[in-house]
Amino acid sequence: VIKIDKNEFKSLEIRTNESVDEYKSLVALFDEVIDEEGNPIEEGLRKLVDPRLGDNYSIDSIKKMTQLAKTCTNRDPKQRPRMRAVVVSLMKLNSSIDDGSSTDNAALTLAMEHD
Repeated sequence: VIKIDKNEFKSLEIRTNESVDEYKSLVALFDEVIDEEGNPIEEGLRKLVDPRLGDNYSIDSIKKMTQLAKTCTNRDPKQRPRMRAVVVSLMKLNSSIDDGSSTDNAALTLAMEHD
């Protein structure tokens, strides 16, 4: 466990003129790539993808991942999904883009959903 005095963070923020609140910037990022109806904007999403991937990704998978991340960063902690639900969603996403070698993932997903 690392303990840091909150005043240290404040002085860091003043010196660098940058906010130390990562959550805030993540929410702002999602606000830029998701429209008012909660639908991901394809143009904005493409800017978020690691350029080293080139075109080796599915935009539909990126949309689903973004929607999941948006729910995880809901301002109201009570509205955020439980970690189990996040894992199940990620496994389903992975198995939907996998080439069929996800039998173990599917079995684990099913077990977690009924646990």
